[in-house]
Parts: sequence; structure tokens; C-alpha cells
Amino acid sequence: MVSKSIENAQGRVEGYNFDIRKHVLEFDDVVNKQREVIYEERRRILSEPTLRDNVLRMVGSQIERLVQSFAVAEEPEDRDLAGLHGGMTAIFPLPDYMTVESWQSLTTVQIQDQLEEHGEAYYDARAQANGAALLRQFGDEGLTLANLSERGDPFNAVVYNRVLSQLGGTIDEATARLPLRQLPEETLQAVAAGVTEGAALYRDRLVMVRAVDERWVRHLTDLDALREGIGLRAFGQIQPLVAYKKEAHEMYQELLGSIESDIVHAIFKVDVVRQQQPVRRVMQTNRSDNGADQQTERRSSADIGRNDPCWCGSGKKYKHCHMRTDLAGTTSARQPVTAGKGAQPAATKRRRSKR
Repeated sequence: MVSKSIENAQGRVEGYNFDIRKHVLEFDDVVNKQREVIYEERRRILSEPTLRDNVLRMVGSQIERLVQSFAVAEEPEDRDLAGLHGGMTAIFPLPDYMTVESWQSLTTVQIQDQLEEHGEAYYDARAQANGAALLRQFGDEGLTLANLSERGDPFNAVVYNRVLSQLGGTIDEATARLPLRQLPEETLQAVAAGVTEGAALYRDRLVMVRAVDERWVRHLTDLDALREGIGLRAFGQIQPLVAYKKEAHEMYQELLGSIESDIVHAIFKVDVVRQQQPVRRVMQTNRSDNGADQQTERRSSADIGRNDPCWCGSGKKYKHCHMRTDLAGTTSARQPVTAGKGAQPAATKRRRSKR
């Protein structure tokens, strides 16, 4: 009888614990489904060859939302066109001809179409200006297509892939070694288009991934807070799991709207700026055979690898010699120590004087 009672009690306890684990997994499934969608969207952002259509779709959605909020009314006089103008200015600057007075004679659909056309044109114009500035910077640095392919940072990789796509997928060795300013006109135009597309793609990825990550972290925190108190819904004859699924879905829809709003409000305010590393030049004094001093100008950390011989002529590797001082912005040439016949090291003189 005792053994039977213990067995029954153990079975009830195990069944109760199983129900608890099953209930916990049902709550976790809600978060996992949202996580799968968000992570898939994030992977798509990082793998798409262009995000222009996605960005313009989001811009159009935000324009439609603002137009519906401010410019839709039963009477044309009741439209808040000033509020619409202010809301649009927060996204991108409006041209001079787009004023509240000019919108008075337009319908809601006409205003929305005008704003969407300007948003698309402004997106392309900003991308062209940013690409042209980067191409000038590449030309000033004397970069070649081979330099872009050899650099492993994400920005140069994206730009090089778009340039390679514009050139048909292949670049001959002679063209790759030419400075960008010496390329033929047709090739230079393709390179300019590739740089423009690559910079726009890199900017769009950066803005979109950052918006997704920041909002997703906040969303997870909100879901944890919702889950802590959802069990109290049982006192109101409401299934906690049903209430959790419903409110989590509503929060997820708000999350998507917030991500879209963050992207649209940031995409027209961000440009890709590549910081140019200054080339420090070092004056080294060498003494020739006839006793005359000769000054040679050599580049430091910009052209010398870590394991290359140091520019000072010491025979040591650059990383073991002048690399730290060059990176710190202070360079000092090594002066060779030559001793005459009667010259002795200072330490030896001091030891002999003590004796």
C-alpha cells in the first residue's frame, strides 16, 4: 500500500511538472516565431544586392501614413497641411515649390504622388552626390581597383563587388593596376556607377540593421515584462496563454512600424564617409661617402608592412622598431653610433673610474 501510494504521488508530480514545462514552451514558441521572422529579415537585408526598392517602399508607406493623418478631412479647409509639411520636413527637406499654399489647390492623392516622386528623386540625388565624393577621394589617394579588392573591410568589399558587377564580372590585370583617374572614360563611368551603388547599399544596410537590432532588443525586454504579469489574467477568466499571444502580436506589429519609421527618418540623414588615413613623411639623414649629408624622404606606416624592414635602416622589422612612434605621430630617425679610435662607451668609462 505504501509503495502504491508513493508511485501514484510520483506520477502526479511528474505529470504536473510536465504540464509546467509544456506551458513554458508554449510561451517560448510565441517569441521564437517572431525571432525567426526578424532574423530572416535581417539576413535578407545583408544579402540583397540592392535595397533601394525596399527603402522607397518604406518611404512611401510613411508618406501615406502622414497624408492620411493630416490631409484627409471631410472639408478641404479642415486639412492640416502645415502639420503635413512639418512631418515631411522631418524625413527629408522639401523644395521651395512645395509649400502649404501650393497644396491648397491639390487633392490628397496629388499631394501624396508629389511627395513620393520627390522622395525617390532625392534618394537618387543624395546617392549620386555621395558616390561622386567617394570617387574623388579614391582618386586623390591614388587608389586602384586592385587596392579595393585587397582591402578586407566591409565597405571596400561592398564597393568592389558593385564595381565588379558594373564591369561585367571581370577586370583585367592592367586595368586593375591603373589609378582610377587614369582609367578610360567608359571604364571610369562604370566604376563611378559601382561606387555609387556600393555606397548606397552599405549605407542602407547599416541603417536598416541598426534599426532592427535596437528595436528588437527593446521588444524582447517588453515581452519579458508582459510575461511576468500575464498569469494574473486567469483571475479574470482569461487564458494567460491566449492573452499573451494576442498582446505579443500587437506589440510585434508596433515593432515593425517603429523599425520602418526609424529607417525612413534616418536614411536621408546618413552619408558614407571614408576617413582618409594621413600619410606621414619622415626625413632621414644619411651620410654619404664624401661626408655630405643627404636627406631622403620616406613614407612611414602608410606603405610599410609590420614585418617589412624599418625605414631607418636598422635592419629590424618595422613592428619592432619605429611602428609605435609612427602611429603615435612622432618619428625620430635612428642615428648610427660610430666610435673613433679613442672612443669608449660611457658605461665602461664609469666602471674604470670607480676602479
